[in-house]
This record gives sequence, structure tokens and C-alpha cells, in this order.
Amino acid sequence: MSSATPPTPRPCATASCTVPWSSTDRVKEKARSIGRAVFHVEARIAHDADKDARTDEVGELVLRRPNVFTGYWGLPDATAEAFRGGWFHTGDLGRMDAEGFITLVDRKKDMIITGGENVYPIEVEQQVGDPAATGSAANERLMAIIPPLLEQ
Repeated sequence: MSSATPPTPRPCATASCTVPWSSTDRVKEKARSIGRAVFHVEARIAHDADKDARTDEVGELVLRRPNVFTGYWGLPDATAEAFRGGWFHTGDLGRMDAEGFITLVDRKKDMIITGGENVYPIEVEQQVGDPAATGSAANERLMAIIPPLLEQ
């Protein structure tokens, strides 16, 4: 466990917030969001070093609340990893906007790093399924060829 003091949660992260749903456009704007943290739940988006991500920057969703479970049965190492710094690290990647709305991007373990870029499988799936983005390739079959590791 880190002795560092965890960062202060963003506004709206510690109490239930009321959103004025004054128009259909407003509802559509937040449709992909999972919403905001509710009463008694603190939520942050953090980097691997447990530093807060900037607004709309992708990081891991971490939570702190009084009723979170106490750990994984018979897996003390996994429990210690998940509860770093007094926060539960969900393994979900997402972003938080300026109003505290959280939008999930993917699972942390599913992220692919290629050419120094973070690629999220959900983004690939969305592009492959979008004929405007893929043109004639939209009807092609996606396939990966993974060469065997050579012994050194």
C-alpha cells in the first residue's frame, strides 16, 4: 500500500448529481456514458502511477466506497493489486468529462500497444463494422496470424 495521499475526487464524484435533461440532444450527448458516481461512491480516472487523468483522458476507473467487497477469495496478491492506495482498481478503461460523466472505453487487459499507440479492441470493432470507415473491406473477414516464438 502506498503512503501517498490519494488525489481529491472531481466535483460530482462524491454525491448524487442532478442533470437537467432539458432536450433530446442532451440525452443523446451523454448516451454512451455510464453516468456519474452516486451517493457514497468516489470515482476517479487514474493512470498506472495512480495519478489522476486529465478531463476526457483515458485511464483506469478506480472507486472508493464503504460497501465495496473486501477482496478476492483465496487470492491475496490479486486483492493487493486491485486495492492499491485505498482505491479499488476496476480494470475498466474510461474517461471522465468536465461534468463527471464516465464513459467506458474497454478493459485494461484487452488494450493492445502497437507502434507506441494504445489501441482498444472496441475501437477496431467499431471501425470494422462501419462501412463508411472501411469501404469495401467491411465485408471481409478479420484474421490475425501470430508467428511462433523462436527459442533464444
